[in-house]
Amino acid sequence: MAVRIDETRHVGESRLGKRQPNSAPRLVRGIDENAHTEALEKQMTDEAVLLNRITVRADIFGGKPIIRDMRIAVEHVLGKLAAGDTAETILGEYPFLEPEDIQACLVFAHRSLAGEHVHERIGVREAS
Repeated sequence: MAVRIDETRHVGESRLGKRQPNSAPRLVRGIDENAHTEALEKQMTDEAVLLNRITVRADIFGGKPIIRDMRIAVEHVLGKLAAGDTAETILGEYPFLEPEDIQACLVFAHRSLAGEHVHERIGVREAS
């Protein structure tokens, strides 16, 4: 009994897996690979912009990460979120915060837990 092996190729790929010129874009999980790559690059850029909101100053909270050089620690915002407070509640309690500040705290936490060296990427300011 012969076993038939079905070949699976993406649109625009030849038998050897090489892209054919002027062919349709390659699909990844049903979406255009170029669009997927562009979306990931935009997300990384957006996250980098958000991380710029997180700073470290030796004279504030002993050098813990803070939001925009203000006396509010990333740890505090994350603790409030973990305790069940919503972003809207936190913004109401701290009117000087912006929604992007809370998002920046979440990005910082995510990147830290993912094993990235986020502390090397955030701004360190001299004590004033």
